[in-house]
Amino acid sequence: MTNEPKDEDLVEEGKETADEVEKVIESTEDSAAVNLREKSSVESHDQECLEVCRRKQSVQNTGSLKEELSRILPQLEEMRKRKSERRNQFLETQEQIQKISNEIYGSTECISSVLVVDESDLSLRKLEELHRELHERQKEKRDRLRQVQEQVCALNSLCSMLGVDSKKILTEVHPSLRDSERSTNLSNCTIEQLAAAIQKWREVKLQRMQRLQDLGALEFDGYTNGRATNVSECYL
Repeated sequence: MTNEPKDEDLVEEGKETADEVEKVIESTEDSAAVNLREKSSVESHDQECLEVCRRKQSVQNTGSLKEELSRILPQLEEMRKRKSERRNQFLETQEQIQKISNEIYGSTECISSVLVVDESDLSLRKLEELHRELHERQKEKRDRLRQVQEQVCALNSLCSMLGVDSKKILTEVHPSLRDSERSTNLSNCTIEQLAAAIQKWREVKLQRMQRLQDLGALEFDGYTNGRATNVSECYL
């Protein structure tokens, strides 16, 4: 007997080997399909997780934005309020400067009567500059008022001495000099006219004093020479 395998046995073994190889291939293909499905499932799950995270982040961002707005809005409102208050301070200061300027220079002499607040510079430094200007105007007003009062007093004294109605003269210079309810006009024109009126009546006073001196001299001369008996004769 020989130990060599028969052809039939070889064929049978080949079939069995082929079957096993096919099974292995099928098993491998099944595993690959399962892995692919699992991978797809994992990717889908990951995508869902990312989407959920995005939604949560969006909600968180929205919440954070609302919180930030709720924190910032009161600050903005406070800034608007402070800006409005500062602007009003500028406007009030400018109005006072304008009013005093009108009293000093007269409304017709004042360069501008329109008040404009430059909102591009509402700094404290700029406000302090306006306050300094206001103080200068107030000082100038006090000085002018004192000057006008001294002039009015001098004119009243002269008119009283000369028997002249000072009220009429003051009214002709400016009505506010006789109207206590009106703000006294302190313009250059008023001061100059008062000075001119004072000078005029001082000259009248000097003229009258000179006449009296002349009359006195004539009277004295008449009495000493026996030519006159009274001042009227000396004058005539």
